[in-house]
Amino acid sequence: MKPIHLMTVILLVALALPFGTSSVSAQGESVGTALPSVSAQEESYGIIIGFYGGGITQEPATETMVQVAIAHTCEVNDELILKTVEIYGESKVPVKTFDVNETLESVADSYDQLKLLLEKLESTPDEEIRTQAAALVQELRSKSFSTGYFTLDLNDLKQPLTPGDRVPIIAKATFIHHGEALVIERNLTVEYQPGLLSPPPEGQTTSSPLELQTTSSLPELQNWKKGVQHVHTGHSELDWTYVTPPFPTPPTVLQQAQAAKDRGLSWIIVTDHEEMLSAQEWLDERQECAQAEAAVGIQVMCGEEVGSVSPTTLVPIAIPIFPFFIWGRGHYLAYNIDSYIAWPFYKTTEQMINEVNSSNGGGGFGFIAHPFGLPQFWLDWTAAGYTGLEIMNGSTASNDAINKWTQILTNPSARIFAIGNSDAHFTGEVANAYTWCDIGGAVTHSSVYSALENGHGVVTNGPLIAFTIGDKKIGDTLTTAYENAFLDIAWTSIYSGPIQRIEVYTNAGNVKNITNVSGTTGSTSVMVYVTSQTLYVRLRGIFSNGEAYTNLIWVVYTPPGGGGCPFLQVWDGSDYVDEGLLDIHNAEGVDVIYEHTLTTVPEPVNGAYAFRLTEHPKTISDIDQVQLRAILEDGTVEQLPLKKAWHSEDSNVRNLLRDSDDRRVEEKGADYNGGTSQSIDLEFGALGPNAKAVAFVFTIEGYNKYCKVCY
Repeated sequence: MKPIHLMTVILLVALALPFGTSSVSAQGESVGTALPSVSAQEESYGIIIGFYGGGITQEPATETMVQVAIAHTCEVNDELILKTVEIYGESKVPVKTFDVNETLESVADSYDQLKLLLEKLESTPDEEIRTQAAALVQELRSKSFSTGYFTLDLNDLKQPLTPGDRVPIIAKATFIHHGEALVIERNLTVEYQPGLLSPPPEGQTTSSPLELQTTSSLPELQNWKKGVQHVHTGHSELDWTYVTPPFPTPPTVLQQAQAAKDRGLSWIIVTDHEEMLSAQEWLDERQECAQAEAAVGIQVMCGEEVGSVSPTTLVPIAIPIFPFFIWGRGHYLAYNIDSYIAWPFYKTTEQMINEVNSSNGGGGFGFIAHPFGLPQFWLDWTAAGYTGLEIMNGSTASNDAINKWTQILTNPSARIFAIGNSDAHFTGEVANAYTWCDIGGAVTHSSVYSALENGHGVVTNGPLIAFTIGDKKIGDTLTTAYENAFLDIAWTSIYSGPIQRIEVYTNAGNVKNITNVSGTTGSTSVMVYVTSQTLYVRLRGIFSNGEAYTNLIWVVYTPPGGGGCPFLQVWDGSDYVDEGLLDIHNAEGVDVIYEHTLTTVPEPVNGAYAFRLTEHPKTISDIDQVQLRAILEDGTVEQLPLKKAWHSEDSNVRNLLRDSDDRRVEEKGADYNGGTSQSIDLEFGALGPNAKAVAFVFTIEGYNKYCKVCY
C-alpha cells in the first residue's frame, strides 16, 4: 500500500464530508492518473471523473492501457444521463467511442454506508464486515460508470511517433442534465521512451547512447535488467484507492503484467494486501501470476504485502502540527514464499519475519515497505532477519528511510539492502520507480530473487548507475590489504536527462562528490581511501530528471600480517577485537569441534552480536557450523540464533552454517585466493534486555587440512 502523507490525510478527510459541496481535485494534466480540478458546474452536478493509465511506454511497445471512471455524487439524485465517452489524440479525431446512454445513480447514500462499514472494519477486523464492504463496493461500481481498462496504440494518437515524444490523450464525456448538454474533458500524457541499447561489440564505433569507455572492470550495463517488486491488483479490493469516487475498476494481474512489459520491465512481484486475501485466494492469485507470465512473456511472481491497513494496535505519536495516530506495525514485502502469510496482533514482528524466511523451504525473504510512510509506520527496529528496506516508494526516495538504512549499516555485520518500488495500484503507475538488478544471465524467478536477496541492485526512478572495484560488483565483498580502492563507474539515463553529480558514500558519510561528469551515458573512475573502519562503498547518481541509489560493495580491510586457521574477531561496540586462532586442523578432512570462550564482551548492535572469521593466508578451512551460546547468571545456557552469515565472495551462507549437516562453506587464505584472504561476517541474535551473561562461548565445526600447527 502507498504510504499516506499529510496532504493525503487531509484529502481523505475532505472525501468523508457530504458530497453536495465537496470534490476530488488534482492536477489537470498528468503522467498517470488524472483527477483534475473540478469546475463549479461539475461540482454543482456532483460529477467526479477519473482518467487512469498513461505513464510511460518504452519502445518497441507502442500501446498503453487507460480507463475512464465516472461517479454521480450529488446528494439529490436528480437526472444525469451519460451519453458518450470519446478518446482523442492530438488530431482531435476520436480513436475510440463508448456509446453509453445510461442514467447515473447518485452514490452518496451508498458511499456513506461504505464509510461506516470501513470504520467498523478498522476497529474490528471481521470477515463478515469485509464481505459486506466488498459487496457494497460492487454496488457503487454498478451505479457508476467505468470503461474498464482498454488498450490504445500511440500511433493512432500521434503521427509520426518518435521516441522522446509526450503523447497527449483526451477523454471527453458528454452528459444530459435536465435536457441540457454538459461536456467535460480530462487529459493524460504518455511519455514514449526509447529502449536501453547495449554497448557496441568490441572494435566497433557507434554514436549509440551506451558508447562507454572500455576498461577491464567497467560495469557491463547490458547485464542489468529492471523490475518492480511492489504491485497491487483487484485482490486488494478494499484499498482506499479503489473504494473512493469515482470507483475505478482495479487492474488484474494480467493487466499489470502487460503494463510492466509495455514499460520495459522484465519482471513484477505482485504484493496484494494480507488482510484482503485468504490462504486460498493467495494460491488463486499465484496461479493468475503463472498465467499472466505465460501470456505476457515477463516474469510474474506472487508475493504479499504483510501487515494491516486497519488498526490492530493504536500507537499515539506526536508530530509538529497535531496529535496523530498510526495503525498496525508497518508493512512487510514477502518474497519467494509458497503460501499465505498472516500477521495477527498476537504475532510479534520477528515471528512474522521468521515465518517469511522459513517459507518455501527456507528460501523466503522480505523487505520493510515504506518504513516511514504514515500511517503504516514501521515500529519494531529491534526485530532481526529482514533483508532490507524500501527506500523509494512511488517515484520519490525517502530521506528518512535512507538515513535509517545508513544508521543500520554502522553495524559491521549488517547486510541490509535497499530496493525501490512503484507500489502501483493502477497500470499507469507501475514503472514510477523500480529496481535495476545485475542479472547477468537469463531473467528467471530464481535469478531475480537471488539478485534482490544479495544486494545486486540499484534503486531508481529511471536512470541506472553502477560501479565496480576491480572484479567486485555491487553486492560483493572486497577484501583488501590496500588503502586505496579504485571505483569504475558507468551510467545511462536515456530518458532521465544528463547526469549532474555522483555522490560517493561510505559509513563515514559523503566522502566524495564528482561533478566533472556529463551526458546521458558515460563512465568515469575515482579513488576512495579505505581503512580498518571502512565497511562499505555506495553511490548516488543525480540526473536532471531522476536519481539512482546503488546498493553496496562491502569492504573488509585486512592489513598484511597476522593469521590463523581461521582467526576470530568480535565487535565490541567500536571496532573488531582479535580473539585468536580457532584450531580445527585435521589432515584427513574430518570435522573438528572447537569451542572458544570469548575474552571480549560482544556489544549488540540493532539486536545482534557481530563476529568475523578470516582465513589464515596459508590455509583453507571447510566450515560446517558455527554457534554462539550465552552462559547466564543462573548457570543456564542459551543458544543464540544465527541471523546472518555473509561470505566475502559467496554472499549469503547462513543456511549452510546454521546446522551440522556436512554442507560446508570453504574459506580460502590469501595464497589460494589471488592475494586476499576470504572472510565470513556473522550475526547472532542478542540476549533480551532482562538476561545477563557471565560468559559467551563460540563454537566452530569443520576442518583445515593444510597445516598441523596454526601459524
